[in-house]
Amino acid sequence: MRRLAFVLFSVITLAARAATEASVAREAAPLEFCGIMSVHGQLAFRLLDPTSQLSWWMSVGEARGGITVRQYDAGHATLAVSYAGRSHLLRLRPARVVSADETGVDARAEYREKVYAEMARRRAERQAWLQAAAARGGE
Repeated sequence: MRRLAFVLFSVITLAARAATEASVAREAAPLEFCGIMSVHGQLAFRLLDPTSQLSWWMSVGEARGGITVRQYDAGHATLAVSYAGRSHLLRLRPARVVSADETGVDARAEYREKVYAEMARRRAERQAWLQAAAARGGE
């Protein structure tokens, strides 16, 4: 019985610790800095709320939905924001590189070859018709 109580206590303690660590991680990084783009010479930054999966494109000085973009440091790829009454320094999330689907590339190349073959067939047919028309007109 004591052993069962100890096991249950251990499981509950581990679950509580994991929940606390997850909560602290969410508080530490409530937003993610996902991207940068330049529109008419002005930088815009993509921010993502990972819990709601909502994202926004915002510029320095802009405020929306409780988020204010304060400053961008291009040298360190960091963005200073205010969110929920606290200041946060967000680092640009690294890009993920995904390899191309080779099947899709092969399918496009095969389609392109079929289009070129059809164009050549029609060109040859048109040339034959023009030659036949010229021969009839020249008689």
